[in-house]
Amino acid sequence: DGSLRMEPTGVFSCKKCGAEVRFADKKALALGYCTACNRNCDFEEVIPFPPSRKIFVQNPLPILLEIDFNVLPEMIDFVKDRLVFRYEGEYYIYCLGIISTWKEQWFNTVPYFQFIGAIESGKTRALEIIKMLSYRGLLGPAVTPAALPRLIEKYHCNLLLDQAEVKLNTKTEMGQLLQGIFLAGYRRGQYYIIADPNDPDDVIIKDIYGFKALDSERLFSTALTSRSIIFSMKEAIPKKPIDDKEAMEKIRKLRSQLLWYRFMVKKPNPAANPLTGRTGEIFYPIITVARSLDKDVEEIIGFAKEKKKEFLEEMSGTETASILAYIQTKEYGIDEVEAVKIKEMAEELDLQTRHVGHILRNLSVKRKRTRDGMYVDLADSDTQDQLEYLYKK
Repeated sequence: DGSLRMEPTGVFSCKKCGAEVRFADKKALALGYCTACNRNCDFEEVIPFPPSRKIFVQNPLPILLEIDFNVLPEMIDFVKDRLVFRYEGEYYIYCLGIISTWKEQWFNTVPYFQFIGAIESGKTRALEIIKMLSYRGLLGPAVTPAALPRLIEKYHCNLLLDQAEVKLNTKTEMGQLLQGIFLAGYRRGQYYIIADPNDPDDVIIKDIYGFKALDSERLFSTALTSRSIIFSMKEAIPKKPIDDKEAMEKIRKLRSQLLWYRFMVKKPNPAANPLTGRTGEIFYPIITVARSLDKDVEEIIGFAKEKKKEFLEEMSGTETASILAYIQTKEYGIDEVEAVKIKEMAEELDLQTRHVGHILRNLSVKRKRTRDGMYVDLADSDTQDQLEYLYKK
């Protein structure tokens, strides 16, 4: 899968003698012969085979280019040339978050990154750069709902979700699965648990812990937002492309240094977390990585406190913004509709139907009633005028 192997793959434990046996490939495993006890046996996986295709960015050999090792300045320069953030400090946080994916074994919680903005604001590019530089970034996988938790657990990959406003639709099986993975996966020891389809009395437990990121045109529920560091993107043209020869050479060099960092840099001595609550949990990996690179953490602490303040201020208006964004998506999206059912909107936004109705009433958006419940009539001229006014606000 592109990673440098420091241990064998395809190792399985014999259920009869308990010996660990290495198989060359899946065909050899299918023969079921234990070379330790010389019997045909069943086996239990210890170390999996690598995936049949290279689904992660390939790694070069780890190299240390300077005695005073520090990958961070080079990574920040690389990102600044290829991605545009609103604020200078966001490059620092973004790069430290990427580096933290190489040391997830240090932490019990990990941050999520959310890139929120309009079309062509650089959201997808932010995910693409994470894929190139993170430990095992997996961008926009087209996989079945059953396969995704297995993939995360087996290969410890970092899920990167493009167009999350479409894929996190809780009315679909994949949307429900992704919601569960994002809500449970930020803390070690919180598992994704589903019923075993082959045994009604049993369950399947998957460890889906790990750094994740998504891009979207809107924020999601408070629960997901509180687990995330939000980057509000703006429309801009970066200085350089991310897929030319120069970029590929820099990526190889950076990944070489990051491999060295993963293998050789020790976790700094424990220190009191200067932040508390959920903010302290999601910023702890970033602070720890900065300390491991002998960087000052005051800038991070200030950034985290400012983000917390913004979060508390925005949450009061987030529900209203989410409702308007949902209606706008339905009105001008690929599948244009003439009516938005309030019950369906409430379910997708994780809000109470009555609460959505109160917000719409306060916004002076007319609601109409049918046998199936209340809805917003997008074909109504008065409703169109009011929505256009609210969109501009």
